[in-house]
Amino acid sequence: MPSEALLKESAEIRKAFAKGKNLLDYFKVKFAEPDNEPAVDAS
Repeated sequence: MPSEALLKESAEIRKAFAKGKNLLDYFKVKFAEPDNEPAVDAS
């Protein structure tokens, strides 16, 4: 029997597929780095 975490992950992936995304899109969004700080170093 799959773990609770795996079942939740599978449900999220199925939702992404329903929105027309593929696995690459899903993982790009899931593991994208948050870009909260400016990339320019002002020192």
